[in-house]
Amino acid sequence: LQAGTRDRSNWVGIFQVASIRKEAGVTDTTRIRTYENTFVEFTPAELVDVLLTLLSGIDEVYSKYWTFKDAVLQLNVGDDLPELPLSFVD
Repeated sequence: LQAGTRDRSNWVGIFQVASIRKEAGVTDTTRIRTYENTFVEFTPAELVDVLLTLLSGIDEVYSKYWTFKDAVLQLNVGDDLPELPLSFVD
């Protein structure tokens, strides 16, 4: 699934609806279009699990980025620059 800025806000809304549907015992599926332009169907319970994983992964990336950014912002003149990772995604 994609995790761009617009996608993330959509996922939060879809997550809320899926959570409500899961709690209500609904088991019919929702079609989600993937980055590859194919469709995948999820039950509300599956959608909650998948989106929780996706959104938690985004939080981990942000945390690594902010840690690096904070280290840069705390530098003084003459300090060594922290090593820039190739990616904030493991």
